[in-house]
Amino acid sequence: MKNERGAIFMPTGNPGKRKKQHSGETKQKVVEYMREKGLSYRETGRIFEITHTQTIAWERIYLEEGIAGLYEERRGRASSKEGIKKGKPPKLTEKVEEDLIA
Repeated sequence: MKNERGAIFMPTGNPGKRKKQHSGETKQKVVEYMREKGLSYRETGRIFEITHTQTIAWERIYLEEGIAGLYEERRGRASSKEGIKKGKPPKLTEKVEEDLIA
């Protein structure tokens, strides 16, 4: 594209193209296929046309929270009215962890 002075430039972003939103079923299928076939994150990403970082994130959720974690909505800001916090819970300090063990 050219601007008003005739200089060539590349527009940023991709207007008209929204980020894909994947269902929990799709996420589960991707993670289970990857683990079943013993594929790398990149190989899995190529097969399912997603980024390897997305497969890493989905597998982490799968291992930490199970299948149900893949079906949770994680986008957006938490509602302050409802007092619901989204995202991972904060890590416990060592002292609190030791007290709980004792």
